[in-house]
Amino acid sequence: MEDGAFLKDLVARYRAELIIPAKPELCALTDKHIAPHLDAIVRDMLELRVETDAHFREQIAGRLGAMPQADEGMAAQPATYPISYCLEITRYMLMLMSREPVPTHMGGLRAIHDFVRAGGPVKRVWGALRGGYFQNAIQVGTFYLDVANDTVNPAKPKIELLPMADANFNNIGSYFEFARVGAAYWKCRTIPNRYFPNLAPFYPAIAFDKSGVARFESRNSFMFPMNIARRFEPARDFVLGDDVGGGTLDPYIDWLQRYAARDPRTSDRAHPLWFCRDADAELHESFRAIAAQDVQALTQSAKRALASDTHFLNIPELGGDALPHMNGAEV
Repeated sequence: MEDGAFLKDLVARYRAELIIPAKPELCALTDKHIAPHLDAIVRDMLELRVETDAHFREQIAGRLGAMPQADEGMAAQPATYPISYCLEITRYMLMLMSREPVPTHMGGLRAIHDFVRAGGPVKRVWGALRGGYFQNAIQVGTFYLDVANDTVNPAKPKIELLPMADANFNNIGSYFEFARVGAAYWKCRTIPNRYFPNLAPFYPAIAFDKSGVARFESRNSFMFPMNIARRFEPARDFVLGDDVGGGTLDPYIDWLQRYAARDPRTSDRAHPLWFCRDADAELHESFRAIAAQDVQALTQSAKRALASDTHFLNIPELGGDALPHMNGAEV
């Protein structure tokens, strides 16, 4: 892919997940085609979930290696399906929803097809749900359709359909918000990446989860290109700002320093994983340099970042239990 096309594609995929505002034209189109058929839409989505669940359970039973990995920071575990399979279920359901012809008994799905033919948007969106979850959902005009509502709590109904204005669902706007929601959802602590200056513009957040594993936690298909589209200002604000979420960072920094002592890559200034405990000057230079890059250089930088390790191995000798949240402290 050409240099400019690579970045354009990344940013286009991010923008495709943005919620479309409820302008009068969209409200009118939704009121005409969708609002009269809400019960039928839920009924049809439940039927499609039966097919979706059978598909994934068949994969789990016969081909574990074919199971896709969750795109939400937590690796999905086949034994816990549907937990953490929000993205996979949503994508598969969208594929089923797009099939033609629509079965004659599916009046709700037929209404969705009529809505699309009239120019209405039906698409996947990603963001924060009620301030406590990262969520993949489907925007159907001015409605929020969650076809994987049971992927955090399997006891909840599989399908949720309600006006977008009532859903309390919003796109993530900053790494500060990303860190707050991640703390609640993943039970982790996320700190600014002030210690790997070569990667900080692309990966400004480091998360420590309850198993003692640390990772650069912003690689997903929304946050990574959102940061590029906004000229790395979200990363700069988070890395160089004063808000660290409360509590001391020293135990986390000490853990990273012990990790760095075991990994020779972290002592190479030219390597993406170069580690520096006191990197203020280097961080400012990294953000200055990335802002000055042309499209070709920025493309290569983005590709190198995407090819870099994003997970630190949980090395037993480092002692995951030494992390504060492993000892019962708040995350």
